[in-house]
Amino acid sequence: MTFSPIHLSNSLRVRHNQLSPLSTKVQPWFAVEYRLSDTREVNAQSVDQQFPDFLQLIEVISENDSPLLTDPQQGFIKGCTTQTPCGTQFSTFVSDGPDFHFGQFWRWEALSDALAIRGLKPSDPDADEQCLFSSSKPCTFLLDPVNAFQCGRLDLKARTLIGAISLNTRDDVSFYEQERSSLGFTAQVRYVSAAIQTLFYRVDTADMIATGQSQVLDINTQHVGGPQEYIFIRLSDQGLTGADGVAQESRDSSGAKGLRIDVTIAAVNDSPTVEAPPDFSAAEDVPLDLDGLDMDDVDADEEITSELAKVDWLEIRSNQIFFNQIRVTAELKGFGNEKGRGLLFLNSDARDLSIVSNGCTIFVTVEPSLPGGDSCSASAAIFRPGRFQCDPGSVASKVGHSCAGDWDDVTCDTAAEGLLRLHSSNVSLFVSVEGSHLLDEQLKQQPGVYRAEILNGSLLGDSARIRFFNVTTGEVVLSEGLKGVPEAGSRWRARRMSQGGACKYAGTRYQDVCNFVEIGPIDTQAPSTCLQAAPHCDFDSDACTCEIKNTCDVDGTYLLRVNISKPAARRYIEELLANTVGDGEMNSKMNKTCGGLPLRRMKSGEVPPSQLATSSGKPCSSAQDCSASRFSKCTPGVDCFCCGNLTAGPCWSNAECEGIDSNMDSVQLCGCTQGLEPTVEAREGRRCCADLSEACSEDAECQSILEHSFCGCVPGYPLCGPFFPAGGGTENPLLGRPCLFRGVKMHVTSAALMYASDFCESPIWQYEGTRNTQALQQLVFLENDFSGGLMAEKGSTRLEFYATRAFSILALRGLKYLTYNPSYPFYNRLYRLPAAERDPISFKIDANDYDVLYVTADDMGNSGGGLRDRKV
Repeated sequence: MTFSPIHLSNSLRVRHNQLSPLSTKVQPWFAVEYRLSDTREVNAQSVDQQFPDFLQLIEVISENDSPLLTDPQQGFIKGCTTQTPCGTQFSTFVSDGPDFHFGQFWRWEALSDALAIRGLKPSDPDADEQCLFSSSKPCTFLLDPVNAFQCGRLDLKARTLIGAISLNTRDDVSFYEQERSSLGFTAQVRYVSAAIQTLFYRVDTADMIATGQSQVLDINTQHVGGPQEYIFIRLSDQGLTGADGVAQESRDSSGAKGLRIDVTIAAVNDSPTVEAPPDFSAAEDVPLDLDGLDMDDVDADEEITSELAKVDWLEIRSNQIFFNQIRVTAELKGFGNEKGRGLLFLNSDARDLSIVSNGCTIFVTVEPSLPGGDSCSASAAIFRPGRFQCDPGSVASKVGHSCAGDWDDVTCDTAAEGLLRLHSSNVSLFVSVEGSHLLDEQLKQQPGVYRAEILNGSLLGDSARIRFFNVTTGEVVLSEGLKGVPEAGSRWRARRMSQGGACKYAGTRYQDVCNFVEIGPIDTQAPSTCLQAAPHCDFDSDACTCEIKNTCDVDGTYLLRVNISKPAARRYIEELLANTVGDGEMNSKMNKTCGGLPLRRMKSGEVPPSQLATSSGKPCSSAQDCSASRFSKCTPGVDCFCCGNLTAGPCWSNAECEGIDSNMDSVQLCGCTQGLEPTVEAREGRRCCADLSEACSEDAECQSILEHSFCGCVPGYPLCGPFFPAGGGTENPLLGRPCLFRGVKMHVTSAALMYASDFCESPIWQYEGTRNTQALQQLVFLENDFSGGLMAEKGSTRLEFYATRAFSILALRGLKYLTYNPSYPFYNRLYRLPAAERDPISFKIDANDYDVLYVTADDMGNSGGGLRDRKV
């Protein structure tokens, strides 16, 4: 026979009135009762021979069972803001912000806000088994019948690596450790449960932060190489039960001892600091080292890993130039008129700087969004980045409205645009259109001059004169019939035939705000007609042209020099920024796409065709258009193909596409798929790839335009290779196939192998600053130049640059001052402002003149784990 007690039962437990109330009343022991019998035949009859009953008492020795501790992280779902388990009818969720991106438990760096951790529930099935049987307390039941059955004490220890923790209650808790980041105590199960019913976590206590004694003010877990933070809880039964007396500890879901609760300390951007002595004393025409200038930023070097910061700005390609950079401005403002008298210089140690400004010049760099991008085709948007609008000669509903460009001969003469409804015929269209009353007025004012044009579907490009419009029913009656009956849902527009409107530029122009340079050879005997050296501000002259470094055909780059002294300069920079990375009406001008690259750049010296209808991304207006749910991505090695040649087979990375036989630039993209989205052709109608103004239904209809060209293209959508005619021949990009760039983001260390189509980007992006050597050298003080009298056009009253923390500090510490400004020759403290510039209230003839140095450090939002937060 084999005897096995039920789970948790032992000889102590069956006598415990609370743990086993039934057995204590009926049978508080273990016993096996059995009987033996022998059956035999006597005189041909069966006879049972009976034996006595046997009763075997059994002692079941107690075994120590591990205590249990519930894990509040179990059942958590991303974005859940209620206690676990999530997914019940009481659960609430968010889809954005810190609670979505930072995890279940988080707090901001350097704040004392308490984080309440709920859902910790301790238990121990045998903690109280020996309560009635202690040899030292034989009469516990008589002395305290209520508590006699609850004597077991658990040992709980909780600790953190960084933050401070505290308990919910302290009733009947015996502490053996009570520190800021570590708590240890023993208590009965019910008091342990009450103590940790809510466990409070703080990055640090309010007192430590307020008094400046905190040692963790600058610590967060959201940067590369940063520490981890978690609460580790160990729950032990101390071995007070069980025959062997060996302590058991609670285990997590993986079977490991203890419980780890991860906590995110979200990065908070700290402000940079600048230090300077109260004053400097300089001698006329003698270089002065501005000793004592210093700056720092405790978190400028943090490489943030926050998912929220990545979504908000870190993963946007146009922002990546500013990662871990500090922008420093040093500017002189003289007494009385705030015009610097002396000049500022960098010393020869200054390096790895991006120069933003040297006096009146702001350097603006324009680059393609992705390698190989054709920024040359975007030159019009660089030189005229502002808004185009319809002039007064346009139809009444469009006057002052945005249009695409001076080549746009449609928008300003279009009175209305909408969709066709059911029951239309070839002579009568039932339409849906906004502003039907305004359309009615315009048709009545100019009867017979508007045509109804079909914009997609089987009648793409067909049109007829409008004879009458019924504003009540939405019926457009035509003077002549269309070629057929258009499909319901097709798009149409009412366009004036006699073009009277024009799309005019209404923004700033680069030529209005640029620095100027001489046209032709400079006459060294005559004064320059284009003053271009800082600190002087340039002026317009017929003998001058805009200064620009244009290498778009080589590396896709423009270097613009904007004269900040001109009133429209800041507006020009803002319009250029809005045109490349902004939202709203500016987007249409840059034809933004998911993935960003609209055209592959030709090799240097090659001439592109006059109409290159290529793009490598889906046209978009916001990042929402590029989300995976609305624009699916391809799978590397499965359905990602090289955009230079769709027949080359699946690719894993951009590198695999660089060897494609193509007359284009060697930088190629992996991530294209053949064909457009299913709804595109139905919405836009099919066009010939060689001429997007020609509607088509099959390839043969496009052969007269360009042999071997395809049908199926749509304005604003891409073409991919191969670009060679059948049977071989010269490459022609108009022979490519309709496709979309569906690339996925792929990195090895910091090198991008494939570029994602997650963001809605324009083909170019711009940023203030340049690493051009000439711009830097113009600001560097060289002793040989000074002693040789070669300081003309050197230095500036205003220096602005950005660099990493180390090089920003190095440059600022090496700043020099020199009274060598041509605008204030022989300057010293005895200089007095001209009478016309003197303030009659503040000016005193006997007061010394002086320069004031202003220094500003801008961290450009680096280090924050939330939304971008620039600190100055």
